[in-house]
Amino acid sequence: MNSAMMQNWNDTFEAWKSYIEARNNLFLKYANELEVLIRHGYSTKANDEIHLRYFALDVLKHSSDEQKIQFLPLLISDVSSPKYSTIAREIILSLPQNYLMENIERESEFVLKNDDFLDWVNILSLFEDIHPVIAVRLAKRMVNHSNADLIEWGNEYLTEKNIS
Repeated sequence: MNSAMMQNWNDTFEAWKSYIEARNNLFLKYANELEVLIRHGYSTKANDEIHLRYFALDVLKHSSDEQKIQFLPLLISDVSSPKYSTIAREIILSLPQNYLMENIERESEFVLKNDDFLDWVNILSLFEDIHPVIAVRLAKRMVNHSNADLIEWGNEYLTEKNIS
């Protein structure tokens, strides 16, 4: 192997270890302020600060379930985001199954009320990953929606699952 490449590998590994240590220190020193810090990173809108949002999501990913639950509405809104959907879904799906089964539909309502097609479709996909029963309920709601595209998507989903 090329020595410059190995040096870069080793430098990157050392930086990664330093990051993990710093993140762990953040949890230890500022456990009570983590919500405020995550919200700060989450509220960042400027393009040059996008990495702060990713950092906030990474901290949230390694937080307790209780802290993740506090951010569930924001995470659900990210399910349709090209930038954040993968990590948002990962964090949501890391929550206890029984909690999600009891709360995810209610927590998703504020996003669904915007009637954005992609939100409905992506939340349906998320629900399918959580449990098919809640996905079917959402698909049935889609069939009764006023948006023709949502009706079609809901019908296709139910047909695919052999549900009438």
